[in-house]
Amino acid sequence: MSGCPFTLAAMISQRSDTALQVSITTLLIKIWNLIESVPSWPILLALVVALFLLWITVTRIVPWSKKGIKNLVFISYRHSVDDFSATSITERLTKKFGENAVFLDDATIEGGDKWEDSIDQALEKCGAFLPVIVKGWLDKIRELDGVKAKDWVRYEIAAVLMRSIRPIPVLVNDASMPKTDELPDDIKSLAIRQPARVRKSEFKRDCDHLAHLIVRSLSIRKRIRVWTKSHAPRAAYAGMVTVIIVGIVIDWIYSALSVISR
Repeated sequence: MSGCPFTLAAMISQRSDTALQVSITTLLIKIWNLIESVPSWPILLALVVALFLLWITVTRIVPWSKKGIKNLVFISYRHSVDDFSATSITERLTKKFGENAVFLDDATIEGGDKWEDSIDQALEKCGAFLPVIVKGWLDKIRELDGVKAKDWVRYEIAAVLMRSIRPIPVLVNDASMPKTDELPDDIKSLAIRQPARVRKSEFKRDCDHLAHLIVRSLSIRKRIRVWTKSHAPRAAYAGMVTVIIVGIVIDWIYSALSVISR
């Protein structure tokens, strides 16, 4: 096969002058050398597939995995008592579960949206519910008990307790769980739920533990979706490496069989 470019050059020389013959012959030899330097077809095919997977991963899979499952976690908190802890916990969990995965009313509900409708829709879709309890939380529940104005924290907790969602009370620093007889009838069962604690001194570690509890509390379907989103980029990169390795192995087998057949 190495004589192929020279044969073509000889055919061209019959119809060309000397200068053109030399130029075309040189060009054909360079092209042939380039073709011979290209890896064998299994490796070449593996590289093409790997590059395609890389493009899909960078443009599609990575952005998709960062978005997270919308309103996966609902954070319920008392605005007038503690905004900072709820916001800090939201930011930490967002890093874990992705953008839009954590519902925090002030940060999530957009201007012009109906507040109650947005709350109800988020409660309907969420997989985990976190009532954030700080000092003074129970006092506010008592203060608003029997008042005509709607207590949104109580409303959210009562709505969740009537559904199949398992609430995870979050005690901030040295806050304590309310007792059953201290809560209104519609949210009494919150008192018997095992809480998680988030301390300022161990904030990162406590939030990571909280994220672990959230995953365990999810339904199997939502748990699979969380796992898929968090592992998809790694799986894609592993797929690229696997394709290249398979290409190399196939090339080695193909070469070995070629030698044997000779």
